[in-house]
Amino acid sequence: MTTPPSTPSARFAARLKTLRISRRRTQAEIGHHLHVTPDAVRKWESGRSLPDPDTARALDAYLNASGDLYSDYLADMRDRAVNRTVTGHALSATNVLADSAQAVVEFGTWAEITNTGEVAITTLHTRVRELIRRALTEPPSPVATAAAELNGHVFALLRGHHAPAHARSLYATASMSCALLAWLAGDLGALDLASVHGAGARSCAAFAEDPEAAAWVAAVESKTLFWEGRFEKSAQTAARAAALPTPGTVAVMLACQQADAYAKLGDAERTRTALNDAERAADQIREPDSYSGLFSCPPGRAANYAASCRLNIGDAQGSIAAAETAFAAFAAEDGYGFGTIAQTQISQAYAFGAVGQWDAATAAIRPVLDLPPEWHLETLVARLAPMNATLGQPALRTSRTAVALREEIAAFRETAARKALPAAPTEDR
Repeated sequence: MTTPPSTPSARFAARLKTLRISRRRTQAEIGHHLHVTPDAVRKWESGRSLPDPDTARALDAYLNASGDLYSDYLADMRDRAVNRTVTGHALSATNVLADSAQAVVEFGTWAEITNTGEVAITTLHTRVRELIRRALTEPPSPVATAAAELNGHVFALLRGHHAPAHARSLYATASMSCALLAWLAGDLGALDLASVHGAGARSCAAFAEDPEAAAWVAAVESKTLFWEGRFEKSAQTAARAAALPTPGTVAVMLACQQADAYAKLGDAERTRTALNDAERAADQIREPDSYSGLFSCPPGRAANYAASCRLNIGDAQGSIAAAETAFAAFAAEDGYGFGTIAQTQISQAYAFGAVGQWDAATAAIRPVLDLPPEWHLETLVARLAPMNATLGQPALRTSRTAVALREEIAAFRETAARKALPAAPTEDR
């Protein structure tokens, strides 16, 4: 047989060296982690040899390569097999065996690519949880772009074949990345895209057989329905999901969403009942949230909902008190997003205005109006609309404070942060 090319593993070698340098790792550190000698790592980087499959997977995970390094490894393994040819003097049986060996390698390569191992699944799940956390503190557009890229990667993997447990894990990750995209689309005012991403999230959650994922997907769909003005449907969607056996704070969120929708309908009795349900759900929490970040409802977020709900049923003093509870929670612990804090500031400002305290209202809303343009969410614009209407009433038209606030709210609306979003998924799942 002829000898293989001197550098059959150029892709793997090049990516390995680039990743090692960018991650600031030495060959000795990698060798220590993988229980091999530094010389073995040098040979991999020079293209003189390749590790075994398990070591290649471990190396991909150690360098946070998200499967790219392992894909290059498989491609180079395939090229090695193709480049091994039999000379003209070999027996015909050897040719048959060589062809058969190549077929085995190609099948093994295909199986490795289409099956997803524990390392890849864990990496994908970690990435979606990271994006859900980032969504609290970063503008929505870059997070949406990253989530769409992750979503596409997960969908591509789902087209392969997997062990049932692995498939469910992938579907759970897909459901949460779709749910994140739906939430961000709603924040940017793209309710049509929010609906499509929400439907995709629901479909994936069903395949995942994950009650917590299904409950958060319902929370996202309830949010979209709320901003579409379909308040009764929003409350019903949240109420149905409240019966799911879930850990963490999702039951609190679903009760808060029911209260929010009922308050918009002017149903004070059902609003108060739902707020009481939220308090009871918070008292019954025994396990932490699996995802946290955007998909969690800690005390300050629940109090923000209460401030808005009480305002909408005419209880301005109750709204002011709930806002103070929320601000105390914001100060006591991290983990609250700029959107939740801004919504609370808007509710407090409007409540102060409802009782005639316009200087206090101006001070309360100032941090919202000072937000940079990339954080001018459509949901915040919508929450500012009632205050703008109040400021336009005849009794306030000659007030300099009222006039200045109306002008700033109008400027905030004009710079709302709706950006182009990634297209919603259309493939069958």
